[in-house]
Amino acid sequence: LISGAGGIIGVVFSRFVLILVPITLLLFEISEFSLYTIHMELNQLNSKVEIVPVLSTITNFYHLKKIIKRYSIDTIYHAAAYKHVPMLEMNIVSGVYNNVIGTLNLLEASRNLYNQMPTDWKKNFIFYHAYILCPISRCMAVCSNLFL
Repeated sequence: LISGAGGIIGVVFSRFVLILVPITLLLFEISEFSLYTIHMELNQLNSKVEIVPVLSTITNFYHLKKIIKRYSIDTIYHAAAYKHVPMLEMNIVSGVYNNVIGTLNLLEASRNLYNQMPTDWKKNFIFYHAYILCPISRCMAVCSNLFL
């Protein structure tokens, strides 16, 4: 599963994972257009992998949990986060909610599933963290550093 699959980082993850030829690749994205674009691109590149577009948000814990369980996800590439600091400084509540609560939701949903799996079952959570170069007093820098 690639969260934020249609974003700048998520698109790179999506292309990379496709090269690994997984059985199924879930593209998890909140933007319909971005999801459509990366889904069409990947379908044209490879017909061997089942590519499943999921239009949703990481802030929806119930849906995350349902998707992770339904597809027995073994690897999560987490790239879903707002990254444009000036815009987020003007929308602090939305930025914190998406970047912090969304990440915690994804971690918790995956932890719930992983705890139910056999001990030899392989599981991975790759969290891409783009270090934001801005004064630590700014809200988004604080949010960004919560998961370091």
